[in-house]
Amino acid sequence: MNVVTASSLGLPDRTLIRTDRNNFAPRLGVAYRPFKNADTVIRGGYGIYYDVIPLDPVAGGVPFVINEVAFTNTQPAPAVVLPQVFPTAGGAGPSSVGLPRAINTSLQMPYSHQWNATLEHQRWGTGFRASYVVTAGRQMWYQRDINAPQPDARLYVDKPRPFPKYPAILYVDNGASHDYRGFTLDAERRMSRGLFAQVAYTMARDRGNTNEWFDTIENPFDLGREMGRDRSTPRRRLISAVMYDLPFGRDRRWLSRAPRLLDLALGGWQVSAVGYQQTGVFLTPTVSIPDPTGTRFTSGANRPVVAVRPDQLRDAALADPTIDGWFDRSAFAAPALGTFGTAQRGSIEGPGLNVWHFGVHKIFRFADSPAAPRFRIELTTTNLFNQPQWGNPNVNVTSTKVTAGTIRSTGNALPWQQSGARMMRLGLRVEW
Repeated sequence: MNVVTASSLGLPDRTLIRTDRNNFAPRLGVAYRPFKNADTVIRGGYGIYYDVIPLDPVAGGVPFVINEVAFTNTQPAPAVVLPQVFPTAGGAGPSSVGLPRAINTSLQMPYSHQWNATLEHQRWGTGFRASYVVTAGRQMWYQRDINAPQPDARLYVDKPRPFPKYPAILYVDNGASHDYRGFTLDAERRMSRGLFAQVAYTMARDRGNTNEWFDTIENPFDLGREMGRDRSTPRRRLISAVMYDLPFGRDRRWLSRAPRLLDLALGGWQVSAVGYQQTGVFLTPTVSIPDPTGTRFTSGANRPVVAVRPDQLRDAALADPTIDGWFDRSAFAAPALGTFGTAQRGSIEGPGLNVWHFGVHKIFRFADSPAAPRFRIELTTTNLFNQPQWGNPNVNVTSTKVTAGTIRSTGNALPWQQSGARMMRLGLRVEW
């Protein structure tokens, strides 16, 4: 293999890929009041949105670095001289090279069509909203092995490949897509008479063939096979929030003229709560077996053990799932030799989330002047009821019967929602 310059291949020397400069992103929004009063509004919008961060063409490492087995050049007459980078015989060879990620030189920025329709109405000091939102991602990036042979029952080394001297070559290209559709009902009461409340309920569906965490697709010749439920978009989600000023003390309903000492004790109290309830994330089952399709790189006449999707025989959902059996393991089987499995991405739904956070707040005023500092003491609690929020099950159905399909962790799949064991925090803040 020789090292060549980008310009010798008709590519720009500085960027290595051709710049995408024709991204046109129009947007349109409308609002209409169907009645004479201003209590009801119909809104709608459409727009095209592009990703703003291009893929790093040197994601495989520092530019021009190719990792291979060490080779000591001969002296005084070197056996390897640039542009040659491998010895003609013995030592490091192309099959042992760790190649950087390859990128389509005409890679385009992914974009999405987004549109929505919303009906808003105000009643009883509360705003109500019903929204339908659609996001259709197009020309999204995905990764495949462009040096893989055709999938069949033969061994990897017995089949022709585009670059027979080299191992797997991971290649990033456009062509993946996803479609999100969500319907949301929410109501919000802004702070009035000491009470704030908000609740939102969403039903959603998100399907696509984009890689999970930018993994390489299993069958490099069939992107459509990757179509499935998006991992991180739950079917249903309910969010609730409430904040209430207890009606005692200065500027409150009762004891508004209480003596200072009594106001310090009973006034300025506030409670708050936030709740999250949602269905689980979508998980993909796997089996660990010798490569059935002969598409995973190996330098020998063997079948390396790989984790691939199995055949799905029936619906794996259980009527009463438990942490010792979250889904039906027998609903999956290893694919036949020469074939990929029939199970879709996201065919297992993980445990949901049901957690409440709570806070008690106390404000101290030592002077009546608006410019005077205030002291705020707050005690906040995550997972108020200390209810276990289960982690995801082991989705490798070839694991031992003790662990396959079981849950052995807590904290839920969404750690940013602080769904672990109950924690309490006491804080002091000065405001002025």
